[in-house]
Amino acid sequence: MSVHEQFAEDLALYAIGSLQGDERIALEKHLEGCADCRRELDQLRSDAVLLALSPAGPTPPQRARQRLMNAVTREPRAPVALPSRRIIPWWSAVGWAAAAAMLLVVALLWKQNGDLVQRIGSLQSDATSQQAQLAQAKEIVNTLTAEDAQRVTLVAAKTPPQPQGKAIYLRRKGSLIFLANNLAPLPPQRAYELWLLL
Repeated sequence: MSVHEQFAEDLALYAIGSLQGDERIALEKHLEGCADCRRELDQLRSDAVLLALSPAGPTPPQRARQRLMNAVTREPRAPVALPSRRIIPWWSAVGWAAAAAMLLVVALLWKQNGDLVQRIGSLQSDATSQQAQLAQAKEIVNTLTAEDAQRVTLVAAKTPPQPQGKAIYLRRKGSLIFLANNLAPLPPQRAYELWLLL
């Protein structure tokens, strides 16, 4: 075997940048003093460039195919291991169980949060209504207890129980409260009227 044949396979690997270690160092030392191998390397590099640029690629030389087949034949073959059944440890299921439990807790909290938001809205509406009623009640109490309010009591001259009406009028606020008791029930489609003449 000539020196050129010894480095022929290494030249191909070196041309595509796959040669490593001591073989690379030995080849680079050889290339320093061998013009034939440098020409071969340049040829291999230009072939690699053409191969990269062409869609189908050139047909590799027969001797390269033979060298590749010989290299594959020399490779030691590892015994083929049959896939074994993996035993999954029990603690790996703990993570999935914890994740499922967390999803359940999040779903329950989400639902509870929705219920609480709805309840808060209802309570706010009730509070607004009660505040309006309280303001109205305060206005009535202020009218009833005002010192400058005019008070008029109307009594019908009939046998007991006497119909009676009390009017409390606060001119500065324009508030009027009328309280009536013992009024006779009216026929349908009829209503009592209260007239205020200023």
